[in-house]
Amino acid sequence: MIKHDKRAYLIVVADIVSIIICALFALWLRFDFKYTSIPHKTLQTTLIFACVLAVTDVILYFALRLYHSIWRYASMTEAYRIVLAYLILIPIYIVAWFGFKLPFSVLVLTYIFTFLCCVAVRFSYRFARFEVSKRAKPDNDGIHNVLLIGGGQSAREIIKDIQLGQHHEYNVKAVIDDNQVKWGRDLEGFPVVGGRNAIPETVEKYDIDTIIFAITHISPQNKADILKICSETGCELKTVPGLFEFYSGQLQVTRLREVDINDLLGRDVITVDNREIFASLTGKVVMVTGGGGSIGSELCRQIANAAPDKLIIFDIYENTTYD
Repeated sequence: MIKHDKRAYLIVVADIVSIIICALFALWLRFDFKYTSIPHKTLQTTLIFACVLAVTDVILYFALRLYHSIWRYASMTEAYRIVLAYLILIPIYIVAWFGFKLPFSVLVLTYIFTFLCCVAVRFSYRFARFEVSKRAKPDNDGIHNVLLIGGGQSAREIIKDIQLGQHHEYNVKAVIDDNQVKWGRDLEGFPVVGGRNAIPETVEKYDIDTIIFAITHISPQNKADILKICSETGCELKTVPGLFEFYSGQLQVTRLREVDINDLLGRDVITVDNREIFASLTGKVVMVTGGGGSIGSELCRQIANAAPDKLIIFDIYENTTYD
């Protein structure tokens, strides 16, 4: 077990108590909720069976690392481990049936009830945090209405982190995705309202002030096209940092960054080695055509710093050339 994690110890206690209660409840149900109808020996045998089962289950949960997960981020991985645990428990229950000679219905009901309790004990923590997070949001001050771009796994992770990480300043309103199959559906409870062309309309409809670009797998040109539409809305633009955070499970709201000019290029950034260029101009005769314009004049200033032998400025307009 993880050291110093009191919640893990609480889950162990909850498992033990719930297993014993499930076995006794199954017995009570078997005898039509009439305690007086239960034979004393059967009750004693059921109690022993419940204690043995509790120890067996806890050991199996340890082996499958069901006490090592961070349950506020519980997902399909944890669900798979629970299902695997209860598949392994099937032969154990069969052996128990022969060994303890309990009614078969008691074992079946105990199996079902303990499975449901195992799931409930773990996922109820996540559900409780989600409800507390929703109720704890302040009314208006400091709240950002968020539009998510992308209806994939990155967006799911951002939504989960907002809900479970108690980032009360963000209030997700809607999701944009170009995949028409997702239109009209919900992503973690939030509507996918349309594709990129619906961004301006959605911003106005939901009073959006923050747009989060939550797509990690996209071509530079597509990303630039979508971000240009977003930039025209006047909203604050944020984007996920990159693939590393996505694959390392560190895709969190606190790691979002502002959209910069490089995101709008539609291509990879080209890094220019100015020292090499300047070295090639030193001592040369250089002529700049259109040297009086905005770009040409800046070129002339940069070239002048490279110490050419002669700089010739050529332009059709005399005044700017003279300046």
